[in-house]
Amino acid sequence: MREDPRMRIAVVGGGPGGLFFAVFARLARPDWQVTVWERDSAQSSGFGLVLPRRALETLRQRDPDLSHRLDSRMVWWENVLIRHNGGSVSIAGPPYSSISRALLLSELRVRCQELQVQIRTGQAAPDSPELARTHELVVAADGANSLVRSAHQRSFGSTPKVGRSRYAWLCMGEQLDAFQFYTLERSGNVIQIHSYPHATDASTVIIEMREEAWRRLSLASDGTDAFGESSVQFCQQILTDAFGKVPLLAHSRSWRRFVSVSAESWTTRNVVLMGDAAHAMHFSTGSGTKLAMDDALVLVDCLAGEAGIESALQAYQNRRYPTVSEFARAAEASRVWFEEIDAYRDKHISEFALSLLIRSGRISAERLRWAGMQALRDTDEPGFRRARVELGVFAEPRRIS
Repeated sequence: MREDPRMRIAVVGGGPGGLFFAVFARLARPDWQVTVWERDSAQSSGFGLVLPRRALETLRQRDPDLSHRLDSRMVWWENVLIRHNGGSVSIAGPPYSSISRALLLSELRVRCQELQVQIRTGQAAPDSPELARTHELVVAADGANSLVRSAHQRSFGSTPKVGRSRYAWLCMGEQLDAFQFYTLERSGNVIQIHSYPHATDASTVIIEMREEAWRRLSLASDGTDAFGESSVQFCQQILTDAFGKVPLLAHSRSWRRFVSVSAESWTTRNVVLMGDAAHAMHFSTGSGTKLAMDDALVLVDCLAGEAGIESALQAYQNRRYPTVSEFARAAEASRVWFEEIDAYRDKHISEFALSLLIRSGRISAERLRWAGMQALRDTDEPGFRRARVELGVFAEPRRIS
């Protein structure tokens, strides 16, 4: 796309999105010089990342070698188990896979080294204005708290939105056989558990609750959001109650409030946002890694196919923004549903499960009829009919692929 084929690209952020971009860029144009900066030297999180089958099929087409390595490391599930108010229902769904974040990063780094990508781990990237002067392109893949985005705030126009719930990521030492969602009560407070397998001996668990519940349960450590000893004991008991006696292997450092990010523009001159730096969405939709990988693919395609940097970046935004906006609306609806879960605490399992399934509008009526609705009908026909009436499940919602 340039007269000088040795285009220098600076990637700020060595998470999955940044490394996927580096791999795809070198595969598309081996003459491009790609350097990745990752300020965190550890990057050892054991929590799992989710990828749908369609994302893996795309990866297989673009990089069969990397796809083959990841295939043997993935764990798969198709069912969703929902437990609420003493009832449970298992729902068939499309295949999903997950993998330890640390393992995915390790495989991506190896692939980057094979493709001669320079990775500077444990080093903060130079300021983005300096990178923009010394490189033809700066790719900001530095997450929801992007320093690059902050440095160009006026150009990108991002507006963070802070959620009302507290949540913590855990890793437990047992492989689940399905995605499982539970509600439990503690001292009159609703506790939500999102969980899924990510290894043959481990699963990711997210514990979520309203801010008021978090405070009433005295989980604030010395008045802060740090994950203290009381939180460790509380979460271990929650795991025991939900899954039996399983070890808590790791946990996040704090109880966070989710911050959604939506940048109005993703490009300014030769600087571009991708992944969570452009659009951080609630974890309940499980779309973050897929969206970052898709951003990387489209960005590389536009850079390789357009006549100039700025036109390539604009083409990238034009192609990705509408799809991402659809996901963002679904994720926002999902976040609000979970934050208002107290409204559903007394619902029968049929009503609760159906509301949970359609909360974001991403599941079509056809898919519900095929999988979830039959399971709910078998569970409780009157409750199923009542749920359809209350929730208005008569027309087919718009589905995003």
